[in-house]
Amino acid sequence: MRKISVGIRGLFISYILISLCVSLVCALIGGKVEIDSYTRYYYPLRFQLEEQLEKYVSNLQMQPISKWNSLLTKYSSESQSRMFIINDQSHILAYSTDSKDPYRKFSDYISLSMQNNEEPSNYPEKRTFYAFQPILYEGKYVFLFMQKKLTGNSTTYDKGNPFFTISFGILGFLLTYFILTNNKLKQLKEITSGLDKIAHGDLSISLAERSKDEIGSIATHVNLMASKLKSSIENQQKLEEERMELTTNLSHDVRTPLTSIIGYLRYLLEQRDLSTEQRETYVQIALSKADVLRRLTDQLFLFNKLMYHEAPFRPKTHTLQHLLYQQMEEEVFLLEQAQLQVQMDFQDESLQVEVDPILFVRLMDNLMQNIIRYAVKPSVVRISLNRRGEFAELTVINQAEIIDEVTFSRLFDTFVTGDSARSNGSTGLGLAIVKRIVELHKGSIKARQADGKLTFQMLFPIENGKRESSWI
Repeated sequence: MRKISVGIRGLFISYILISLCVSLVCALIGGKVEIDSYTRYYYPLRFQLEEQLEKYVSNLQMQPISKWNSLLTKYSSESQSRMFIINDQSHILAYSTDSKDPYRKFSDYISLSMQNNEEPSNYPEKRTFYAFQPILYEGKYVFLFMQKKLTGNSTTYDKGNPFFTISFGILGFLLTYFILTNNKLKQLKEITSGLDKIAHGDLSISLAERSKDEIGSIATHVNLMASKLKSSIENQQKLEEERMELTTNLSHDVRTPLTSIIGYLRYLLEQRDLSTEQRETYVQIALSKADVLRRLTDQLFLFNKLMYHEAPFRPKTHTLQHLLYQQMEEEVFLLEQAQLQVQMDFQDESLQVEVDPILFVRLMDNLMQNIIRYAVKPSVVRISLNRRGEFAELTVINQAEIIDEVTFSRLFDTFVTGDSARSNGSTGLGLAIVKRIVELHKGSIKARQADGKLTFQMLFPIENGKRESSWI
């Protein structure tokens, strides 16, 4: 269940991540729906102008002052600016031909270069920029000044509408998450509805298993749970019906021999003049009835322990042929007394099975007692043992009178016998106990009748590994 919980959590987290990715794409699309473009104008910084002047300073220092004017005119043309050289006494030593700037003090030019407006603008503005660089001339510093007028370099930007960006992103997330989870939520709703019906006793429900993921696995488990609950309730009802039938039959089967015993004992007490021979006859009859009652009690006690998981079950690995030989040595005498001849045919002498030897003895004893009571006499009882795939097949065949179909269909039920009056002392529990013991060994048993023969066929799984004893 923890695995399913983790799987569902991971499933919905993946849905959230997918929805976020779609939301991001939708937000980008939304940002392109309404574009507002604008232009910014950028101006050079003072250090950029000074770097440009450094190139000219190195050349000017290597030339005589007489060539400065022509060089400044050249540089001014290249940089589209005005240039002049001034000393700290405010004397202009050289200038370009287009320098018509009125003469100012040296300090004024320094101040102007410090006040350049370098901030970008939303509109094209023509601004004047100043920059200077010192020149070492005859052991003294003079200064190269540049005056440049610029309108700024334009750059255009696209600006999206944030309303559309946010709206498209949220809408994309919600729509994607709804599409991904809608089907799963419907499945969960169906599962919840199904669990509610199960809680109210409707176990016939079958949920549609729409997917192979964890939610589909929940539906599978709910169906399995409903099926097992239904089977459990049906088994309980069947057990209750069997219990009621058992009680009814038991009251009849106990009352009959008990009434006889009481009747004979009372007769013996009342009839004082009975001969010794007569008394012994009536005592023997009472004892036989008591013996029937004892057998019924023993069989009923064993059957209840087997049915309600109270009988000790200690399976061990045995060679099935050896168990059968040992058991049949004890049964042959009783069978021969009943004019029944035994023929055994064990083709495979090495069939290893896990059986509880005590319960197996009870199984064979009940089966042989059933044959002694109902087999045609004289006749032959054939017992064979063969391998059938992964199972050992034990078959017992005896000649018997045909049983009506209704009785035969309930042959392994409790208190069902071939003699409706049970005049032969049968308890009606023998074959029911046989069937239960076979099932405890994870085997199966079936019966069939044909051509005046009754066949019991039992399958036991061949041993393929050790297992510990358990109580059932």
